Amino acid sequence: MLWRVTGGQEAVDRLAENYYGQFIKIARAGGMAAVAASEHFSECIAARPSNRERILRTDVEEFIKIMTKWREAFLNSAKLPIVGATEADLNAIKAPACLIAGNDVIHTPATARKAAGLIPHSELHDDVVEKRSDATLKKEWDRKEWRDAEPRIVEIFSAFLKKFERAKAPA
Repeated sequence: MLWRVTGGQEAVDRLAENYYGQFIKIARAGGMAAVAASEHFSECIAARPSNRERILRTDVEEFIKIMTKWREAFLNSAKLPIVGATEADLNAIKAPACLIAGNDVIHTPATARKAAGLIPHSELHDDVVEKRSDATLKKEWDRKEWRDAEPRIVEIFSAFLKKFERAKAPA
């Protein structure tokens, strides 16, 4: 079950900055203390206080090197049908798949259509949130719209699972 499938150049560019680029900049400007104080890492520290010492002990140059490597790998995934998966990867999926398309520049309907076309035994739902053409996609995903769609998502996923439970049930 997949929803808000991610892919495309704009998605990769924006997410690479969110996941890696911003932390590279923070580390260069203020070292690991600044990284630890960032919103993301301070939340990680709040959830597990021992993370603070672990982060502070990390060599800043090694941190930047690793984050840069991950950022570059992520940026290279813009050429893939969806982030992190090749056509061969998607073709090799044996389990049935249920996909729900998004309607923004990060979770494009085109990406969901492409994935559904490559994954055998998949079904696509592109009417869960406001259907938009590729030319009129939202710049950001609308959290309220997706929260409001949760009952429909549960309905779709439940029906999908029941269909395959019935198919496997002994006669």
